[in-house]
Amino acid sequence: IISLSKRNSQQRLLFISFFLIIGISLLAGCGGGGGGGNIQPPLMSPTPIPSTNPDLSPSPQPSSSPDVSPSPSPRLSTDYMGLEDGAILIYNYSLAGTRYPHGARGTMPMTVEEYQPGIFKVGYDLFGDIDGHYIEKEGNSYYIRGDWETDEDPPSSHREKLLCINPLTEDFENDRWGSFEKKEIITVPAGTFEAWKFSKREESAPELEMLEIWFVPYLGEIKVIEIDKSGETVTYNGEFELASYSFVP
Repeated sequence: IISLSKRNSQQRLLFISFFLIIGISLLAGCGGGGGGGNIQPPLMSPTPIPSTNPDLSPSPQPSSSPDVSPSPSPRLSTDYMGLEDGAILIYNYSLAGTRYPHGARGTMPMTVEEYQPGIFKVGYDLFGDIDGHYIEKEGNSYYIRGDWETDEDPPSSHREKLLCINPLTEDFENDRWGSFEKKEIITVPAGTFEAWKFSKREESAPELEMLEIWFVPYLGEIKVIEIDKSGETVTYNGEFELASYSFVP
């Protein structure tokens, strides 16, 4: 999830965030175009949380197909924000509030394309409406380089905002993610990960916006929750969780 958004079929709303990708959770590293001084990714993959009471665990059953081994977990990215050409991250989403009075659930693909060396085109397909933003990687820093709505839209001519640094630090904050809250183990459909949790709260009575983002280095945003309120009325309640991910070998 570097950055995710609120949109409906009539209007495109701003993706906040990785990522999902991005964010979106929203979303310096190595691989994927340009920049030196890269920090190598840790050897990690999603693993289930072990039972805290092994006596309550069911006894292992013999396999009926002893020659069949379980599929290995997909590899993480070589880039700190998961910006690799050809990367695909799939998110499950749930939308509610007065903007979605009947609710909405489904899946949203996020794709990454190297537009030119050091600049990546991140796209989101929500309700069949495909758009996204550009991210520039310079050394160990990542910057927003504008949004796009059609394939013909180029990157912005200048860096707009700092999105992420490699490695993250607990005092890091930005306009999209807010400020660091804590590190925690979190489980989403794609697996169990140690994530950096960021949160943001903006209030201009009677409007209130609250955002929570969980970011995993060398993967991206794995969970985003956003709640908008007008007085006591919830106008938007959106949740995105990473369901699967794939980085081209």
